[in-house]
Amino acid sequence: MKKYTKDFKLKIVNEYEHRVGCKELCSMYSISKSSLYEWIKLYKVRVGKNNKLYTYEDIKKLERKLK
Repeated sequence: MKKYTKDFKLKIVNEYEHRVGCKELCSMYSISKSSLYEWIKLYKVRVGKNNKLYTYEDIKKLERKLK
């Protein structure tokens, strides 16, 4: 299995968020759809209260602190 850097994954998710299609991204970068969807889950930016931005990673870190 090929390893990708976090920067590469963030770049792909950013392109996805700017309306580049999944099929096109997978073809352009020779990545699987399952990898792309996992990266989107992990790195897509979400807006929380007070318009603060969070990624899935941020949310999981906050949940761990609360436990």
